[in-house]
Amino acid sequence: MRKNIIHAFTLLSLLLSSVATMANHWVPNHNQFSDNMNIIGVLEINGVEQAIDVFEIGVFCGDECRGSEMLAYYSGVDRHMLFMTLYGQSGDVMSFRLYDHGSQRELELVPPETIQFVPNEILGSIAEPYPISFSGGIAVITAVAVPEAGGTITGAAAYWYGETCTLQAAANEGYTFVNWTENGQQVSTEPTLSIFVLESHDLQANFSVNTYEITAVAMPDNGGLVSGMGSFEYGTVVTLMAEPNEHYLFANWSEEGHVVSNSETYSFLVTGDRHLEANFAQEYLTVSVTIEPEQGGIVQGIGNYVYGQNVTLNAIPNANYEFLMWTEEGLFVSADPELCFCVTETRNLTAHFAYYDGLDEQGATVSVCPNPAKDYLRVSGLKDNDVISFWDAQGRLLLSLATDGSDAIIDLAGFPKGVCFLKTSNCMRRILIL
Repeated sequence: MRKNIIHAFTLLSLLLSSVATMANHWVPNHNQFSDNMNIIGVLEINGVEQAIDVFEIGVFCGDECRGSEMLAYYSGVDRHMLFMTLYGQSGDVMSFRLYDHGSQRELELVPPETIQFVPNEILGSIAEPYPISFSGGIAVITAVAVPEAGGTITGAAAYWYGETCTLQAAANEGYTFVNWTENGQQVSTEPTLSIFVLESHDLQANFSVNTYEITAVAMPDNGGLVSGMGSFEYGTVVTLMAEPNEHYLFANWSEEGHVVSNSETYSFLVTGDRHLEANFAQEYLTVSVTIEPEQGGIVQGIGNYVYGQNVTLNAIPNANYEFLMWTEEGLFVSADPELCFCVTETRNLTAHFAYYDGLDEQGATVSVCPNPAKDYLRVSGLKDNDVISFWDAQGRLLLSLATDGSDAIIDLAGFPKGVCFLKTSNCMRRILIL
C-alpha cells in the first residue's frame, strides 16, 4: 500500500511539474525511516498565495529535516504548488520553515501550526491543496520577464519592511529591455530598479524583440535576380532565392568574402544584420573546329567563350595545302580563312583544306582540270560509286552526280561565275568559273 501511494504521487508530480532550477537548501535523510506521508500544498505569506520560484518549504522534527521541496509552477493546474514527501514515524510532531533562495536566507516568520506524522497520509489534493501559511513583517517582490524568452531577472525575493530591493533585468540575445511596469503602469525605463520595501510588489520586465535588416545583391548586377530580403525579427527563418538571368549560372552565396551556401535557395535563422552576395558566372560556350583533312592545317582561336564574346578563328594551311572554306553542319559558312563572329551558342565548324603542290594538282588523289574553267571540267581519280557535288559560295547545292569511278566531265553551262566548290568522297576543291 505504501509503495502504491508513493508511485502514484511521484507520477502525478512528473506529469505536472515544471523544471527545477535550484538545488534544495535542506536535504532530509530519508534512508533511516521506513514510513512516509505526502503534502500537496500551496504557500501563503500574510494570507497571500505565492507565485514565485524562489521559496523552499522545509518540514522539521526538532532540528532534523524530514522533508523539503521548492515551490514551482505546474502547467497542468496553472498554479505554483509543492508536492512534498515527509519521512518519519507515527506520532512525530513536525513544524515548517521557509527559505528564500532570492535573498539566500531563512525567513524568520511566524510558521503555520505543527502537523503530526501519519504514515501513508496525503495532506491536500490538486483540487484543494493544503495551505502552508506564514506571517510576519515581510513583503514579497515578484518579477517576470515579458515575453519569457526576452530576458532574465535577478533580485526578486522576500524582504523585511524598510529593506531595499534591487531588481536587475538582463536582455537575452535578440531582445532589448523596454521598461518595468506594475498593474499596467510604467515604473521605470532603466534595467536596474531599486525599491524601498513597504509592501509587496508584482512587476513585469518588458522586452522587445530586435529587428534586423537582411540585404542581398547580385554579383554582377546583371547576373540574376535575388529575392527574400527585408526587415525581420530575431529568430525568424529567412529564405533567400537566387535566379540566374539568361546565359548566366548561379555560383554561390557569400558574406564578407566567405562562401555560406552553394544552393540557389538559402535559409537561415536571423540573429543579426546580414548583407549577402548572390554570385553568378557567365555561361561558357564551346567553339570547336574539325579539320578536313586532318593533316591539312591548323586553326587558331578554338576554346570556351562567354556568351556575347567576339571570336576570331584563323585557318592556317600546312605546306602543300590551301584553305578552301568553313562549313557548319554541312552548310557553307565562309571562304575567308579568318572567320569572326559573336558567340551566342555552342558551335562546331569544319575547316576544309585541299592538297596543292604549288604547280598543279597531280599529287592529289583526285585531280580537277582545268582550273580556272569556263565550259567544262574533268574530274579524274574517282572511286567506284563516288558522288561529285558542286556548291556555290553561299553554300547552295548546284549539282550532285553519281559516278562509276571513271573520269567525269562536268558541263559548266548555267553555273554561276565565280568561286564554287567541288566535293568528292575524299577531297574538296575550290573552282574558279570564268
